[in-house]
Amino acid sequence: MTITELLESQASRLGDKPFILLEDRTYTYAELRENAARIAANLRKRGLGPGDKIVLLMSNCLEFVYVFLGAGRIGAVAVPVNPTLKPDEIAIISANSDAETLITIPEFIPLLPKLRELAPHLRRIFVLSGEADGAEPFSALLEPVDEIPPIVATARDDAALIYTSGTTGLPKGVILTHNNYIWNARMVKARIDMGPTDRLFCVLPLFHVNAQVTSILAPMMAGADLFLMQKFNPFHILPLIEKYRATVMSAVPTIYNIICRMP
Repeated sequence: MTITELLESQASRLGDKPFILLEDRTYTYAELRENAARIAANLRKRGLGPGDKIVLLMSNCLEFVYVFLGAGRIGAVAVPVNPTLKPDEIAIISANSDAETLITIPEFIPLLPKLRELAPHLRRIFVLSGEADGAEPFSALLEPVDEIPPIVATARDDAALIYTSGTTGLPKGVILTHNNYIWNARMVKARIDMGPTDRLFCVLPLFHVNAQVTSILAPMMAGADLFLMQKFNPFHILPLIEKYRATVMSAVPTIYNIICRMP
């Protein structure tokens, strides 16, 4: 199974069941499938296909989820990148990954001229909102299409290229196939006995593989739903868990340490 096939299967089965809760609005399995498919189709119109890399320079948002889940439809490969990196660091990653497409947040617009200078190979740039010279709005990728392309990726094809933190040298790209992701999600789901009544609390950044597997793919596989925290604030975690009745959370020791020291 591929990531996109998992989405297709669960959307066909669960349809209008909520999958993501964000700012007091819910987004269903069917909505995710529709938007992920539209993005794949519109990217294909712009020349993207199997093996093409897409740099996802985004914080936690629906647009990240749409691209991550839908890229496999056209065989494209996601390259999630920390949006707080500097233009020279992003240029190194995009060049090393052979990426020609970048999707980013409006906060990064002032840095785009510098990035273009350092990374002329980035021929297509999309911004989630706002205007930037030479960039298209992300909304163009959500426009209705006449035909949804078939899923071309296979389970053994690359799904993402994840880069290391680069603390001892330049970041190194680690290839993850669709199989890698699906089996990781299966193990997480089985280990914690996740089911359709569970609600995940996604506190980690989506550019991190932990959040991709544990907070997105595992609950999708279980038919569960999730609350997506857009901006990390340790003081908001406990009130949000209480408000949204989350049953599962995956985090890192620093976050748990902060929580344990709260009254």
